[in-house]
Amino acid sequence: KISEIKIQNKEHELLLVEVENNLSKALLKLEQCRTTSSNLEQDIEKNTKYLNDQGFALSSLDSELKKLYIEIQNKTKQIDLENKQLEMIKKLHNDGHILTPQMQIDQVKNKIDEVVKGTNFIKQSWIQQQNKNVQLLAQLNNQFNELVKVRKYDLIMETKNKKLDEEIASLSKEVYQYKQTLTNMRNTILKLNEKFSQNKEKSNMLLSENEWIQCSYLAELKENEKLCLEYIDQLKLLKNELNELKNVYMEKQYESKSWDTKLQLLIEIKNEIKNKEGDLGDIDIMKNEIHRMQIRESQLKKILEKIMLDLEVCISRRETIYNKVAAKDIRLKGKNEAKQKFLKKLDYLRINIKKIKTECKKLDLNKSVLENDKMKLENKLTYLNNNMISIQKSINDILKNIEDIGATKIKNIHILSYKQNYAKFLDAVKKGQYRLLIKNELKMDDEFSDEWKKNSDLISVVDALKNDFPYLDFQITRLLYILKSIDNKS
Repeated sequence: KISEIKIQNKEHELLLVEVENNLSKALLKLEQCRTTSSNLEQDIEKNTKYLNDQGFALSSLDSELKKLYIEIQNKTKQIDLENKQLEMIKKLHNDGHILTPQMQIDQVKNKIDEVVKGTNFIKQSWIQQQNKNVQLLAQLNNQFNELVKVRKYDLIMETKNKKLDEEIASLSKEVYQYKQTLTNMRNTILKLNEKFSQNKEKSNMLLSENEWIQCSYLAELKENEKLCLEYIDQLKLLKNELNELKNVYMEKQYESKSWDTKLQLLIEIKNEIKNKEGDLGDIDIMKNEIHRMQIRESQLKKILEKIMLDLEVCISRRETIYNKVAAKDIRLKGKNEAKQKFLKKLDYLRINIKKIKTECKKLDLNKSVLENDKMKLENKLTYLNNNMISIQKSINDILKNIEDIGATKIKNIHILSYKQNYAKFLDAVKKGQYRLLIKNELKMDDEFSDEWKKNSDLISVVDALKNDFPYLDFQITRLLYILKSIDNKS
């Protein structure tokens, strides 16, 4: 039992060491979670700074666009004045009041062509600036939406960080409590080991005494067993003799009862004979029978007296045996006192062993409680890790959705800008501001088909680039959306 208790103590110490190792691993995991949360906060700060810088750049671009718009308005005013002058010249030419020669007409035509070229160049630059402005506005909207999403994510992460900090604080308190319980358990184990060593010395002494006393008592017990067996055999013989005598006595009693009944019958018969007249021969026969029965009764009485004497002898022998056994018991009383002392010591040791067993059971219960707490901590850690993984997945999905939404927005903005420009161009054509360079429709269709072929070739080239350069996926997808939108419009 003592060796089993030692083994159990060693097992408890090993389990305590394992629990400490698991708690240290859990603390390391919690520190890793803290570092990841701090890294995420730094990334959010960097993104906010980047968005602020982009906002300043957009404001500067807006101011430049306003300046360009003012310049375009001034140039349109100049063009209108020159057009008015040209109309005046045309009117004078139609009226026939022109005093200039043919050279002046040629110079005016050249000036008109230069002014038309300048206006076309200014319009193209204005269209380009407008497209850039639309793109910048789209970027600003995307960045603003991203900033809003990042702020929302930041708020969510702050709340989660607060929850994690609270859980970490609670876990640290629990860890501190577990450490205190572990120290207390170690101290108790040390005390128990000291008590165990002290009790071991006492138990060795008591075991040696116990062995000596046990040997002496075993020898005495063997002798007593032999005597008891002898006495038991004698008692069995006496019991058998008593049983035989009882049976004989019962038989004799039955016989005496039968003779009593016979005597009563004879007396009754005698009385009847006296009352009645009968032969003398019958009376003599009856007398002979009565005499014979009296002789038999006397024999039976002698046998009964003999049986009674035998019974008295058996009782005296039983009393002598009982007296011998009582004397033996009195002699053994002194030895029984030492035996009782030894048994008391054994009971004391058994009580101590039971106490040690109860303490060991308490240690087992504490160990099971610690294991359950450890399992709870591991479950919490796995739950937090799963939450972190799900958050990361949701972040990746949100980023992908943002990229897809940005690409579709860019595509829609390009389609809108193209349609606006095309509508403005058609309005200008209706108003008669442009001349048709190609008047044949077949040539126009051929040029359109050539442009479509070029666009389709560009799309195939961009697809190949997308496969060759996967790290430029976002930019190449933007180009593809633009080219496909042009192809759809055409």
